[in-house]
Amino acid sequence: MPAKKSPVDPVEDFPVDIFDGQEEDYAIVYEHLKQIKKEGIAVPEVIDPKSQLKQTPINWLFAIFLNEVSKHLTKEIYREVAFFVLMYRRALNKIGWEIKAKVSKKPIAGETGEFCETSNNGEFITEICNVFIGDLLPEFIREYDTTGFKVLGFGTERMRNAIHLTEHFCNWMNFQKYTYAKLVPNLEDI
Repeated sequence: MPAKKSPVDPVEDFPVDIFDGQEEDYAIVYEHLKQIKKEGIAVPEVIDPKSQLKQTPINWLFAIFLNEVSKHLTKEIYREVAFFVLMYRRALNKIGWEIKAKVSKKPIAGETGEFCETSNNGEFITEICNVFIGDLLPEFIREYDTTGFKVLGFGTERMRNAIHLTEHFCNWMNFQKYTYAKLVPNLEDI
């Protein structure tokens, strides 16, 4: 009988080593994970009376998601999922305000700072999926040492894995009432 794998600790097994010298890519989500581990979800998840969606800061959404999925993953896969989530966060911070303005069809005046720190809901997270998978994720992967990754990377199968991760993440947000959007990818296009 194979040895039972030890459970993933979302803080201890967090891939800080991948981000050597680029702490800004992970620090806030990592701090939120530490807080969740210590005292549970420490941010009130207020329901917007108009939309009926939770109004939770996006950086907290990422930490909550990583905490939840860590219970179902091996340490190796958790490292890749955490990397993926942090690259998604980076993409949102890069193009989030632009996408929000485009989708809402009105300029976003006075919005400054990181999109993930100042936006309090996940409604626009799904809007960047195609740009993230097609353009930004491959660009970002080149900047890091992802040696040993088995799920993410270059090639058709690994890009399909990225699509599945995106679908799972976005649909988890839908199920948790952070967004109305639900993704159904067309894998035949890859």
